[in-house]
Amino acid sequence: MVEDFAPLNLRARLSALQDRIAEARTKLEAHGAVGEHSEELTKFATQHDAIRGSLDSEGTVTELQHSKATVQTDSLEKELKLWLESIEHRYNEPAPRGPNISV
Repeated sequence: MVEDFAPLNLRARLSALQDRIAEARTKLEAHGAVGEHSEELTKFATQHDAIRGSLDSEGTVTELQHSKATVQTDSLEKELKLWLESIEHRYNEPAPRGPNISV
């Protein structure tokens, strides 16, 4: 029973990550800033798809596959969290502007 639960828990985490990536894209689109962050968003989505694909490619997920996917998911969650925090910080606390000098 534990073996059945673990992949479902991991799949739930991956689903939550997919939602967070989509939410980030939506928020950036609302601010008109998705263009400058599209590369990062694509990277996160690609990593997510690779992890999800590794779980979906086999009928039965082995302990080794599950462990590897768990480590990858942990890393993706951490990277996404740090990236989102940096984006929020950048937009909530923009750098001070220097004087505007016209010639």
